[in-house]
Amino acid sequence: MVVDYLQELGADTEYPYLPLYWEEAERHPYFILVDGKVAGFALVRTLTNAPLFEMAEFCVSKSYRGQSIGREAVRALFEMHAGDWRVTTMLDNPEGLKFWRSVVPVGTPVVLSDGPDEDPCMLMLFNTGPR
Repeated sequence: MVVDYLQELGADTEYPYLPLYWEEAERHPYFILVDGKVAGFALVRTLTNAPLFEMAEFCVSKSYRGQSIGREAVRALFEMHAGDWRVTTMLDNPEGLKFWRSVVPVGTPVVLSDGPDEDPCMLMLFNTGPR
């Protein structure tokens, strides 16, 4: 599933960090299940400063998109890991941009991140803790 996701993004299909999600305490792998079937996955990292949660990867399989499955999964993850979050989406991923803008808290500022060693992306920093 990770390979299909990376191919869809046009990214390198090698993902050397995947095994670390089952080895390192600050990495959290999740399957998104629908009727007992895997409909997607989420890879969440806890960054050491703050702590800050990062949605490293998030995917809902094409056959499950448009059914609010991703939205429900993200809400559950934000609740499970309440606090400061960082989400980035590549600018050449219009579906991802639209999705993330619809699920992050209203009023979340968007910053263009375009470093020398990364593809241009949209960066959102927000908090999902109690208000």
